[in-house]
Amino acid sequence: MITKTLAIALVIGIALAGAVLQMAELPPYSLLAVGAIGVTVVIALTFLAPHVTRQKSKGETVTVLEAWEAIGHDIGVNPSKWELLQSLQHMAHLVTILSEATNPAVNRVLTERIRQIQQHGYDSDHDDDHACEEIAALATYYAMPPSARFWDATSTGYGGTLGEAILPEGWTAKPWDGEEAGRIRELAKAGALIIAELERLHRAEQRAAEPAEAVH
Repeated sequence: MITKTLAIALVIGIALAGAVLQMAELPPYSLLAVGAIGVTVVIALTFLAPHVTRQKSKGETVTVLEAWEAIGHDIGVNPSKWELLQSLQHMAHLVTILSEATNPAVNRVLTERIRQIQQHGYDSDHDDDHACEEIAALATYYAMPPSARFWDATSTGYGGTLGEAILPEGWTAKPWDGEEAGRIRELAKAGALIIAELERLHRAEQRAAEPAEAVH
């Protein structure tokens, strides 16, 4: 029972971190960095909230909602009970989504994205300097069937093969070596690059909306 409860607390904790990230508009892979915080908070709620007794004469039991409300007041948010209930329902919904997003394939993509940032410095500043679909083009190279890279593309004027034509000028890619693990690695790179491109577009969209918001 304890093991099952801990497992549930772990999943909900990750969902809590996910909700915080969504409100803060942080990249999805940041979930790995702050997940432990959410886990710690929710484990405390899971194990302590139903059983903690307030220091009052009546010995009133603290519910999960009340404990969540107390946390909100402590950090200066002062949410209403309706807002608290909505946030808990939202996190419950995220539990389902995140439990499905913890499969090995998704983890490979997130791990690769983190590697790109930490080892190569491909962070938001780097990515924002490549606003001509270069990142999406490299993702396409890695995602396309390896044999398609050798299709004739001389008519494009960008290279003799499709693989050469799709690569941005000055960019290189490590081609598939024929091993299955290598193909999986390519697809993980493609997925991570798509995340990077989506993040770049999202930032560009936010910047474009800022002047309009300032006017109002």
